[in-house]
Amino acid sequence: MSAAGTPTPEAVQRVVARVFARRFAWGEADCCLAVADALCALGLPDPAGLWRAGYDRERAEGAVAGAGGLAGLIGGVAVQQGWPRVSEARPGDIGAGATLAISDGRRWWAKGGRGMVAVPAPDVIWRVF
Repeated sequence: MSAAGTPTPEAVQRVVARVFARRFAWGEADCCLAVADALCALGLPDPAGLWRAGYDRERAEGAVAGAGGLAGLIGGVAVQQGWPRVSEARPGDIGAGATLAISDGRRWWAKGGRGMVAVPAPDVIWRVF
């Protein structure tokens, strides 16, 4: 962690590499729960506690569609957690676009079928730390 409590880029990369290495599984190790697991590993409380009961692809897609997209779904969590929207990412921030991703301050990382995958900058970014 840096002096301000923000994780270093290297800390985010280490956590993401470890956490995202789990095999992809809806409701266990998907893009949203992997980011939540990374945030927990970086020292935050679990932002996905209500989702830990498990779900399948159909239920996940329904929740995203019902919220008007992934940004809408995660935006509700962000409000509950007190995470403000920002325009520039720093290490540990999360963002929603086609997938949920976490920034190391240099790149955006998402959970892929075989681990961490670099993705384009998301449409919406939240300051988490």
